[in-house]
Amino acid sequence: MSNDTYPATVIYPDGASMAISLPLATDRRLSAIQEIVGGCIEGIPLSSGRYMFLSENGNASAVNHIATEMARDSESIMADDYIAGVAVIVPMELSD
Repeated sequence: MSNDTYPATVIYPDGASMAISLPLATDRRLSAIQEIVGGCIEGIPLSSGRYMFLSENGNASAVNHIATEMARDSESIMADDYIAGVAVIVPMELSD
């Protein structure tokens, strides 16, 4: 990781995950996250001091059980709701 990137984690619907580096520059970071999740993003806070980004149209994708459990544990979604598609987890300070 260089001084102009920040660590993040990508969680795929099949349960796989990957550590990545995101640009610190807001516009470049937004573009990178949109490319990863496949479109416009929405974000939800996690209780662990992190933030989860996902596609705002993710309900048309496969359920992401790991991301769903993280969001439910943080009480960021209702118990009967779910996260679908790819999720990107970043430190809270990168959520703006």
